[in-house]
Amino acid sequence: SYGGYPMYVEQNKNDGKPFKNTVGAEIKYCHEISSWVFMHPLITTSTKGEEENECSWLMRSQETLDYDFINVAGESSFDVWTGEITQGSTLIVTCNECSARSDCNYHGTCSTSGFCLCDKNRFGDHCEFELPCESLATEKAGQINDMTRWNPDNPIRLVTGEGGFKLNRVYNRPVYIQRSLSGEPYDLRKYDIRQKITAAPSSAPSSWPTLHPTYQPSPNLNTQPVSNNPPGTIPGLALGATYPPTFPLESDGIWDDDYANTLKEEPVHQQNQYEENVPDFADWDDFFEMPEIHDLTDFMERYAVIIAFTGSRYYGTMISPNSKFDDLFPEDYHAFWDDSFSLQRTFIISDTTYASSPAGVDFFEMRRRIN
Repeated sequence: SYGGYPMYVEQNKNDGKPFKNTVGAEIKYCHEISSWVFMHPLITTSTKGEEENECSWLMRSQETLDYDFINVAGESSFDVWTGEITQGSTLIVTCNECSARSDCNYHGTCSTSGFCLCDKNRFGDHCEFELPCESLATEKAGQINDMTRWNPDNPIRLVTGEGGFKLNRVYNRPVYIQRSLSGEPYDLRKYDIRQKITAAPSSAPSSWPTLHPTYQPSPNLNTQPVSNNPPGTIPGLALGATYPPTFPLESDGIWDDDYANTLKEEPVHQQNQYEENVPDFADWDDFFEMPEIHDLTDFMERYAVIIAFTGSRYYGTMISPNSKFDDLFPEDYHAFWDDSFSLQRTFIISDTTYASSPAGVDFFEMRRRIN
């Protein structure tokens, strides 16, 4: 308690237990302004030596004497401080404990400590989620035409623990990984990356899957499917229709590995070419087209991509191929304090969502990072 009122302290995102080293945020009653406040001991509300906000509040309720914060959240509007006060915000708060099996959505039992113990095929604080699928595919693995489907040989797989039985979670959501990548992460990018056909081609992104259908795009652009999503978005990790890049094919339709593994030289063109009926909305992509700026030149020779939840969005981030789960998400992991967004490595971010997995969620590709 704090000043005779209950106080709530942020807990570990993985197991709901107290942090051991990370300092958590607090919700408590501030007698100075007779309001409930959200604050963090390490976040100051004064940057120039001025007097801090009362109780260093970052969010405050309207004046009240109510001891029950859930009641206050349901009845009061809140002010938010971000250097200036924004009024009229709402806050949704629910009790995270259970008292009966119905509180666990009838997919688990309520323990004596007040937490749901979910059935083996469910997860979530209230067993509200079904177990996620074991692998994901982007729309590029969808139907190309009535006769052909392209199935990637390197799917985006669910991260599990020893023996594949434990579901490794971050912020109570599954984590996915695509391993053994080099070059640009073709599967997770919206646009088809097309290598210019020249007499002596320079190089091909070796991240393109090793198996492709025997297919050449139709010269009639009107017959090619057009994405209805806004430029720069990946329409979720769901099935859709798009065309593969123009690539050299051997007679049996198998991607030429010798060609893909040739030494990388300077490309014959300065700009990636994208799907022919989708414009390149960034005249100069300083991320993938200028990898040296972000220390990607050597890194992109061999890496993996991990997709993890950060509290309200999924991030797709390139990682070292030898990274360990516990190193990426240590016991006291916190998306904010552990810099889950990496300026040099995160390249896709989902729309705001509380979905149980990234499947079906729209993603946005991040590109220009510098002026």
